[in-house]
Order: sequence, then structure tokens, then C-alpha cells
Amino acid sequence: MTFRTDVDLERSPAYHWTVTSVDVGPCTDPIGKEIMMLGEQIGEFTGQAISTRVLEDIGLGPRTEVTDHQVGTLCGVQVDITVTYVGTIRPGGTVAGTGTGFVVTASGQTATFTGTGVGRFTAPGHLAWRGALFYETTSDELSSLNGIAVLFEYEVADGKSEGRLSEWK
Repeated sequence: MTFRTDVDLERSPAYHWTVTSVDVGPCTDPIGKEIMMLGEQIGEFTGQAISTRVLEDIGLGPRTEVTDHQVGTLCGVQVDITVTYVGTIRPGGTVAGTGTGFVVTASGQTATFTGTGVGRFTAPGHLAWRGALFYETTSDELSSLNGIAVLFEYEVADGKSEGRLSEWK
């Protein structure tokens, strides 16, 4: 569900604005119909980390590079995916991640992607990731990925991953 935030503002004598209350609820159009920002789910995968390296701290925080191999469906097609991403632990304990990867369909067609996201630790060795992917392909089977943003939700636990992808409308 997507949420909206209504903010009530009050102007002080010095013409500064002050937030006096915040109301959070579902996003709605002008006639009150709920608006969903996510489109349909377009992919689902399970995977396994096949490589992990600790990288030099370049002043941003501890960094790890992970390569993950995944299998599942994307746009209704069986696929294998390989992705390498770098996660940097930030102050406050979240993890900033960027990565690149490629997709191979059962018929040998391919797509490449880049992505960025944020992870949070849910338990020791467990991360919940949320972010966006951007694909490029000449594949007929995966051509619907061109020109759209794809949102991901991944759960990683002890080297195993599960993920879902949705089109962002």
C-alpha cells in the first residue's frame, strides 16, 4: 500500500512555517480512489551468494562486495541472473548498495541491469533490501523492461536470497 502525508502548516509572525500536525493515510485520487504506485509483480527469484569479498574502507564505511546467482522468472520467462553489488555500512547501521548484473533466458536471450538500494539488518547475517533496477536489452522476451524503473524487495539470510520485482508506474 502507498501512503500519503498531509501536513498542516502554521505561519509564525516572522513568516516562517511550522508543522502543527501530520496525517498519514493511503494515497487517493481527487475522487477518493486509492492509488497504487507499484505495478504488477514482474519477477520472483531465489539465489545463493557465490562470492564475498571485504573491500578497503575508502572513508565511507566498511564495504563488502557480493556476487549472487539467482534463478526464477522475469516477465513470465525462466531466467538465470548473476549480480555483483557493493554494500557500504553507513552510520546508523543501514547499508547503501549499488550493483550491476545480467540476465540469461532459457532461450539464451540476455539483458543487463544496474541498481541501487538500501538494506537494513533484521538479524545477524540477515538483510532486507529495497531499491530500484534499470534494464537494457535487445531481447524480444524481456523488451518490456526497457525504459521502466523496476523496484526490488530482497531478503538475504546467511548467503541465501529471495526477491520480488515490481514495475514502478
